[in-house]
Formats: sequence, C-alpha cells, structure tokens
Amino acid sequence: MSLKKILMISAAGIAALGLQAAIAGGPDTFVAHAPVDTGAGIYVEGNIGYVYRPWKHTDTVADGLSDLTHDTDNTFKLSTHRATGGFAAGGDIGYQFNHYLGAEIGGYYLPQYKVDFSGKESLPFDIRPYEDIHGQVNFNESLNYKVTSWLAYGAAKLTVPVYQNFSVFGKIGVGYTHNDLDVSGDLKVPGHDNVGDAGTADLPVSFSVKEHHWTPVFAFGGQYAFSDNLYVLAQYMRVPGYHRTVHSNSDDHLHIQTPNINLFTAGVGYKFAL
Repeated sequence: MSLKKILMISAAGIAALGLQAAIAGGPDTFVAHAPVDTGAGIYVEGNIGYVYRPWKHTDTVADGLSDLTHDTDNTFKLSTHRATGGFAAGGDIGYQFNHYLGAEIGGYYLPQYKVDFSGKESLPFDIRPYEDIHGQVNFNESLNYKVTSWLAYGAAKLTVPVYQNFSVFGKIGVGYTHNDLDVSGDLKVPGHDNVGDAGTADLPVSFSVKEHHWTPVFAFGGQYAFSDNLYVLAQYMRVPGYHRTVHSNSDDHLHIQTPNINLFTAGVGYKFAL
C-alpha cells in the first residue's frame, strides 16, 4: 500500500472519530442547566386599609363613664372621634424559606381614639367627724381624652399555591400592643350655700397612662404575583383585645379596656430572590 493511501485512510478515520465525539459529546462538552427556583428570598410589604376597633363599647377612661353620660341627674355633651375605628397603615419584612414556609416581623399605626365631653355634675359630700356638714357640690366639667395606639408583631407564614400566580396564606404569631391614654381639661367648682359662697375654683386636670401587653395574632389572605418579584396582596388580621386595671393606690383605681383589633388591608410586596 502506498504512503498516499495510508495518509488518506488515516485522515478519514480521524474525521469519523471527530464526528462521533461531536455527536456523543466529549470531555470538553458543557451542558447548561436552568437554575432551580427554591422560592427562598427576603420580602418587604406595605399595607393600608381600615381597622374596626369599637371603642364605644368599652369604658375606656374609668368605671362609670357610660353611667355619667346617661345619668338623668347630670347633663353631659359627649363627642367621639373614630369610636369604631379608622385608617390604618403598616408594613413588614420577612424571609421565605421555600415556596410554602416563611416568617416575618411587622407593625401597624392604629387610628387615635378621642372623646370630648362637657357638662354639669352634682355630687353629694359629707364632712365628718369634725363638723356635720353635708350637701351637694356642683361641677362644671370640660374634659377630653385620647388613646394613641400602635401594634408590632412577629409571625410564621404558610403559603399554599392555588392557581398559576395566585396563592393563599395564613399567619400565626405574637403581637405587642401599646396604648397611650392622655386626659386633660378642667373642673370648675362654684361656691355652695351650705358651705358659703367662696367663688369658683378652677381645678386643672391632666394625667396620662401608658399601657401595653402581649397578645396572639392571627391573619389570612391571598396574593397575586405579576412576576417573580412583584406581587399584590389582601389580608385580614385579628388581634384580641384586653382588660387591665392600673392601681394608683389602695382606694382608687383606673380601668383601661381595649376592644379587639380587626385589620382589613391591601398592599404591595417585593421579593428579593436568593
């Protein structure tokens, strides 16, 4: 066999081996794989809506407030603001471990509840044992009080996909509710015939009470994703109310009673995928 034929056969064999390697893949062949979406990532959400919090069903300032406003012996003018709730806004930040489980912390501003009342009240008095003096004292009252509240919470979140980009979720956790009660105004006490006409005493009234407590938090809702990052959501959150007594001394006490918090909100969320 001539040298020319040997070279031609060798070249054909090398070409066949090269074609086979290209078809079957060789040691230098790289196959790209799409990244696996685990659902993990950090998310932030902003929410606005309405809170139903019926203060009008509670004796917020002290025992007997409702009785005073309805007592036929006293004449009061009562004006309330946001007695059943109002605008609320808040947000949260959380971490999604996978497509189903997550955890978050957040907070909400709650609407300020205000009450203004004025009128006249007659109270009996009896001075003993030094003198047997008794009668009625008339008060002209002008008072206003307000309750400023906010809520912070931490919760676990369970998300269940329903259809395409829509999913539902539920949350359970613990909340911290803070309430600032501020009362201000004045009492005008005119002189009485039984003790002599001493003019009118103007007694300013001003005090505040700070109240806070831990409470369970429950929520559920739904969300729709426009992309892997941006989504909208609607949510209902419930925080149970509470009743607590603040003692000033052994003879006097002040009751602060707060209603349940029912939050109905809508919001926008953004997820930073990891």
